[in-house]
Amino acid sequence: VEALAPLMPRFPGWRAVLVGAARPQHHAFLEALEARLPSVVAVGERPDVERWYQGLSILVQPSHSEGFSLALLEGMASGCCVIAAAQPHYAGLIAHGRTGFLYPPGDVAALRGLLEPLLASPERAHAIGAAAADEARRRFSVAHEA
Repeated sequence: VEALAPLMPRFPGWRAVLVGAARPQHHAFLEALEARLPSVVAVGERPDVERWYQGLSILVQPSHSEGFSLALLEGMASGCCVIAAAQPHYAGLIAHGRTGFLYPPGDVAALRGLLEPLLASPERAHAIGAAAADEARRRFSVAHEA
């Protein structure tokens, strides 16, 4: 959110959506966030998450620590341009600059530096998302995994 907040006024055509469960202790934070940034909306946990992936251009996974994340592969397979905090195993999923982007966990400036050119050039985000979808289907399909 801190990486995105200064960019949103400059790119009014974009909206940010937070999808996923929020613990009760985070509800006040989400309310304050939506009041501060009207272009950000929290929709909570969704049973139809694949439809949300399909509607995204960019998926950000800013986790400071994470196990193997299906969200990255699901986003890639759906054609999202994925930006993720560089967890040890993510480099095996994302080819930086070709199928998505990795940045140092917690580095707000680095995340903002990746987001800004993509918001300015949606066609680049879409091209990277298309490359990610091809890669995910080629390397991580059910047939390939089986």
